[in-house]
Amino acid sequence: MILENTEQSLKKINDFPSISDNVLIRLMCPDSTGCLTSDPLKLNNFTIYYVNRNYSNNSTKYNKNTYDEGIKTKLDLAIKNACINPSLDNLEKVEKLRLDYNNSLNVSTFYYSDAISVLSIGNDEEAAWDQNYTSNSLVKHITKDENDEDVFGVFEYIWQPFDMREGDYFICWTWTPNSSGSKLSDHFHFNLAGSTLLTTSIPTHFTDKTKYETLLDRYTPEMFKLKMSPKDMTPETIQELNRSVAKGFTFLEDFANQIVDLNDANSTHESFLPLLGNLFGIKLRTNDPTLWRRQIKEAVKLSKKKGTYDGLKEALLQAGISLNKYTKLWQVSSKYTYQQMFNYEGENSFSLDRISFDIENDNFELYLRKYNSNEWELIDLSNIELDIDENGNQKILNWIGEDLEINDSIRFVYKIKEIPSEDEQTIESYVRLLPLMDNRDERDQDYPIKNWNIRLIEEDDVIFDSIINDKHPFFEDVIYGKIRTEFPYSENIYNMDEYNGSIRDSTLPCDIDKDFIDICHSCLSSKFSVDLEIEDISTNRILEALDIIKEYTPVHAMLHSLNLSGSINEFVKPQLEKIEALIKYVQNEFTVAGNAQTSFNRSMELSSLIKRNELANVSTVASNVSCTGVNEKVELYCPSLNFNDLPITSNSSYKFIEISNTSLNQGKYSIGNVNYNKIEVTEDIDNIVTPLNKSAFSFDLYNIIAEKNSIIINKDNYVTFSDLNQNFSKIKSNWDVVYDSDYYGNEWKLSIPAYSSVYIIKNILPDNTILIDDASSLPTSNVSNINYSILDDLNNVVFTSSSGSLKIKQRGRVSLSGTVSSNGNNFTLTDIKKLIQNTPSNYYLLYNNSNKYQFDNFVNGSDTEFYIKNWNLGNVSLSGTHQLLHKVVSDTRGYFNYSGIKLTTSINYETNLNIQNGENADTLYPAIDYSGISYTEQLNNNSFKENYLILIDNDYYIIKKIDGNDIWIEGPEKELTLAGDSLNIDILKYSKTPVFIEEREYPPTYALNADSLDRNGVNMISMSEIDVSSLTLTVLNAKDDQIIETVNQNEGINFQITNLNGEIIQGNI
Repeated sequence: MILENTEQSLKKINDFPSISDNVLIRLMCPDSTGCLTSDPLKLNNFTIYYVNRNYSNNSTKYNKNTYDEGIKTKLDLAIKNACINPSLDNLEKVEKLRLDYNNSLNVSTFYYSDAISVLSIGNDEEAAWDQNYTSNSLVKHITKDENDEDVFGVFEYIWQPFDMREGDYFICWTWTPNSSGSKLSDHFHFNLAGSTLLTTSIPTHFTDKTKYETLLDRYTPEMFKLKMSPKDMTPETIQELNRSVAKGFTFLEDFANQIVDLNDANSTHESFLPLLGNLFGIKLRTNDPTLWRRQIKEAVKLSKKKGTYDGLKEALLQAGISLNKYTKLWQVSSKYTYQQMFNYEGENSFSLDRISFDIENDNFELYLRKYNSNEWELIDLSNIELDIDENGNQKILNWIGEDLEINDSIRFVYKIKEIPSEDEQTIESYVRLLPLMDNRDERDQDYPIKNWNIRLIEEDDVIFDSIINDKHPFFEDVIYGKIRTEFPYSENIYNMDEYNGSIRDSTLPCDIDKDFIDICHSCLSSKFSVDLEIEDISTNRILEALDIIKEYTPVHAMLHSLNLSGSINEFVKPQLEKIEALIKYVQNEFTVAGNAQTSFNRSMELSSLIKRNELANVSTVASNVSCTGVNEKVELYCPSLNFNDLPITSNSSYKFIEISNTSLNQGKYSIGNVNYNKIEVTEDIDNIVTPLNKSAFSFDLYNIIAEKNSIIINKDNYVTFSDLNQNFSKIKSNWDVVYDSDYYGNEWKLSIPAYSSVYIIKNILPDNTILIDDASSLPTSNVSNINYSILDDLNNVVFTSSSGSLKIKQRGRVSLSGTVSSNGNNFTLTDIKKLIQNTPSNYYLLYNNSNKYQFDNFVNGSDTEFYIKNWNLGNVSLSGTHQLLHKVVSDTRGYFNYSGIKLTTSINYETNLNIQNGENADTLYPAIDYSGISYTEQLNNNSFKENYLILIDNDYYIIKKIDGNDIWIEGPEKELTLAGDSLNIDILKYSKTPVFIEEREYPPTYALNADSLDRNGVNMISMSEIDVSSLTLTVLNAKDDQIIETVNQNEGINFQITNLNGEIIQGNI
């Protein structure tokens, strides 16, 4: 909600708000150039995230950047001026301040698990603020600042985080600056402090904040509270010392009082609950700390209920999960049909376990599952026929349909008993629709064999009693498997038939055989189903529910199905109370009284104002001087980069820039020294277009990492083979031969008749493609619809196809073995990875000083070779200039500009003006001290170069350096040619002059009362929304300079009573 006025504490984000404060969030939405000169089209949305940390995995890293606030204030003002007037001077001022701002960066890193959204305002359908629908805005649009000046792109929102957790938060927002549709976004980090009013459950364990501060104030002698002089900082220093000590004692007392609460789940703070849970070995569930307290308190009692229904229900409830239904499942099987599955292994005849009736449509079903499919498909019964075995029983199933493939599966449902009535037929059909108890995939394991005939029915099924007439019927002993009889040791054998080592049936579950199939029916199974309602449902919450079910159910119980529904608890906040309070505000103010000067004082009187031109006299010492002015050098200016932060080599011979061919300045330029966002261009003047083209261009910046005079490059294309209709996962490659310890054969091969070659399969890639070596018989471009065969390690054809495709990625293998040069030093290359680091894609090979080829990859097993992309020149070995380049800057906007102004005059003004700190000062003004050491004698006689300004046209320049007839100046940009232009200049000198400060007349004549003292109309205290009935400052006994401040305050209670008949009674107490 948007709060226009609130009585709660209102704090800005950077004022260290707590969870009990109203937080003022200010969002800035500049345009794409960073200017706040117009409102955006819309503020799409903003979201507040809580930075969640757990105590096992905090893998996400965040770098929190803090900057100098003073520089930020100057930078914001410079950006505002540059947006209004984007002159080059304003832009350079912005960039200089931005560099200072970036250099003040202080980075602190913290780690967290994930960011949880706690507030989201606006979405794709309804923006938080829309220029066309301002009446429905979800945020407040600010149009005036505190100085009543127009502002743009500023929005505010007051957030009440009363139900939030203390800790770190992110705010992310997105806005659309104009109708083009492109969106911009920004974010910042802030912290919410905890509030003792919200986190301390026992008020007596909280220390009064003013306790020790008041105590120390009373014990501080009054003499330390009075100033002895205007510069005496003793009272403020002692007061701040007392405050810091008081905070320390308050913290220690709080710590002592609240340490007993650490082991109390009711009292300890929520941030300590996971630690308390670890102390007792309790795994806390959900993200709700209120449920954590309950889980800790009930842990012992709940652990005694494990394996019971009540224990499961209570454990789920403590995790915010409701157990709506728990269903027991019973085992049933058909009395009239039987189901079997067969795997095709080359034979079309299969043996049935039971005797089958003749095939009919009602109670016979046939399913097929292909070897490469996960689904069963119901197919026509005409694909099979039944036959009689050697005993005359119809127990043979013959497949007569289309040819099956190896590992295809068929599933056959057949009738084994006559169905006596239509009611029984209905029950039979219903039973076959029930889910199987054994829900394993039959292809994932061989044993135990999957049971295709036992199904599950819920206990509350409507026809449960019709299907199960007799619960838990009597069965003969179940035969689990076979055992071999043992010959008793040192016993007399009276019954040799019993102890002859034969095999017999066993009714013990411990002797279960791998072919055992459960035949029990009409009995309670070990399976169950549950219906859960999960609060704030998510994947993690579902996993928590499964974990609880596993922990609190018996070991033999198995979850069959899980039905889920989600819920959200929304808490409606009560109305806020409006409380009016009267505040007593005490302020001490010190000022200068008596006959003191007031010119250099904050209570400066109008008659004592000192202006700049009164501090120095200006005179023209040289007028209309003819000279030659030149721009010393050309610089590349890039406002978006700080070149000092980039890994640019210091060797001028091993770096250059390359300007794209879309600019008149296109070409390659040598570069030199780096200075923040400028780089000196050291290219010959003849190679630079004159007059200098200052339009924007796109450039790349390269370091020359290494040079080599001769190079060897071999064609080595990256070749992959694919077929969308085939699965290559079972093919054995060279990778399996090397790394698979369970495989003892050789690699398989790919045969392509069109190229009359057989290719060794190097690897099977994750995208189901085959990697093979490049060969001269292969094409140089992609080819599809290829006939091919796959050969095993014995050269047997595994399969053939006509839908193969070759994909060729052209590349070359470069060898830099031998001697290479780097930064002018020759060395023998032993490891190419020492030259190519970090981002390999930013490295290039400049071949024969002409074409650049991008780095592709390293060559496995080689320390001096690497691959390059798009190589199509075959195998070469060439002498020439070959360079390994590192692209440091890519496709970035820059400008050419002149830098530095040098003036050459016919007169030596260094000696003519007696400048004492010029380049030749040591020669012009030598001196020797009493110990015989030479030094430069400099007198404070207004003859330093800083006392002079150079006037060219209407622009003033300071003297940066002077050396005889040469003067280097600095000031507004002035474009001159590199060859030199004729100029006329004036040289101005500023000489310091004394200032007379008059004694202050006392008592002041302007005062209405000679015994009163004021600050010439300047308010002593400024405040907002605080009512102070009267505030006076009086001087009693002015002759003794004794100042006494008095603050008077009136208190009262107003009341208003409204009767049922509408009568209103008002009064004061």
